[in-house]
Amino acid sequence: MNRPRRAFAALITGLITVLITGLASAVVWSSPTASAAGCDTACKLFTDAAGLSQQIPKPFGWGIGDHAETSTVVWNGQYFMYYRTFISPSGQICGFAQGIALATSGDGGNTWVQHNGGRPLAGLQSVQQYGDPCHNDDGATSTRIFAPDVIVDNGRLLMVFEQRDWRPNGNGPGRGRALHSVRWVTSSNGIGWSNSTRLLKEGPVGDRFDEVGTPDVEKDGSGYVLTFHFHDSTGRLTQGRATVRLPALVEDYSGGRFPFSLSPAPSWANYGMGMGDMRREADGYWYLIFEAFGGANGVCNQSDSQTSVGVARSTDAVNWTVRSAPLIRGVGTSCGWDMPSWQLIGDARGIVTPDDPPNGRELVRWTIVDKVAPVQVTSGSQLRQNQFLPAPHCLGNGSTRLCMQDDGNLVHYRNGDNFVIWASDTSGSRATRAYLQYDGNLVLLRADGSPVRATATDGRPGARLDVLGDRLQIDHYGNTVWQRVSGQRGM
Repeated sequence: MNRPRRAFAALITGLITVLITGLASAVVWSSPTASAAGCDTACKLFTDAAGLSQQIPKPFGWGIGDHAETSTVVWNGQYFMYYRTFISPSGQICGFAQGIALATSGDGGNTWVQHNGGRPLAGLQSVQQYGDPCHNDDGATSTRIFAPDVIVDNGRLLMVFEQRDWRPNGNGPGRGRALHSVRWVTSSNGIGWSNSTRLLKEGPVGDRFDEVGTPDVEKDGSGYVLTFHFHDSTGRLTQGRATVRLPALVEDYSGGRFPFSLSPAPSWANYGMGMGDMRREADGYWYLIFEAFGGANGVCNQSDSQTSVGVARSTDAVNWTVRSAPLIRGVGTSCGWDMPSWQLIGDARGIVTPDDPPNGRELVRWTIVDKVAPVQVTSGSQLRQNQFLPAPHCLGNGSTRLCMQDDGNLVHYRNGDNFVIWASDTSGSRATRAYLQYDGNLVLLRADGSPVRATATDGRPGARLDVLGDRLQIDHYGNTVWQRVSGQRGM
């Protein structure tokens, strides 16, 4: 990559953006030029120098999250995490979002507990015109608040969030419409929030900006860069994210909205992208962790679709280079893991997602771990992340054994009569070891490191291979993502 030429092009693009959107000449934007200042945490994920592993036990206390977005900030020495809550102001557990709640950490971001029992903060509560406020009523006007993103800004806290206003007759008599917009509020103590102002208004029905939400705001010089999710409620257009640059916080911003350009366009995001969270690191790049939608229609809970979590980087927050493979792939027909956010504060080094599947479980943190040399294992009944079984050794559970043979074949035998339960059928391939990669893919490798066969279970970081009595299986935190039983052959 020719960085000086790319940086110059990004600088010109930034200047043109300022002119087009009519921003004041007094606004000072940070230089988008990437430097060789080293590769920090997000950079290591992007360049494949680091992997992910779920933190066990989970760092979030009971009731924090559910299927929720999160945002974390350090404010005057206090660790705050804001999230979508399903606990009502009265303390009842509800079936839909009740607003935005706060969790705090007293150990440098390692573990988190609810503030006020997980109830929504004053000024950030969902409301419904009438009926049971804990159950949705499409016949009633309502407002839902979720997807917070918080930064420290000029001696205060600034939050942007998504607001969904339901109008039962918004598209005509008996034809409801959900109006999704982006709003901002401020706080001087992290608990009381005020001055709610609409920043981005929803567009016309069928427009690519018909619905806007899951915002992410960052300081950029003396101004702000805001990215957000856009979606056509009719489902005709691919969803995505876009960027606006703001010299100041305003009401109903009407300037240019610049959709992301992803290169290379990932096949696992063919139906677009949703929530994203940016951070700028010392090398000058913006790094984005994001949810992507793939398959036939990008809809959760359908067998022909899948969500993934990816990472990308950019110098201008518009044109993004995407890491070719997703960091995390969804399992089965669930929505996730999805809705990722960075949690890089204090002792916490990771990303946070809901713990799906199944939907509706608590949050989980995926710790970012630097990659080290693979570890040889020649006993026990498991292979774990970054471990390998070399030839001519076996793993066993007492009744069966899994052997990496000198002929390149990986074979699961029954003890006693040496009955072959399963084999990789790679005899003569010169494979010398079975390696469980950081990303969860079990790969047969030759001595020179070239691959022979694999289980195609990448995107499952922290997965584990189990040698069981009647089968082999790769388990990803309670989900079986690969299995071989008697009568099957090949990987």
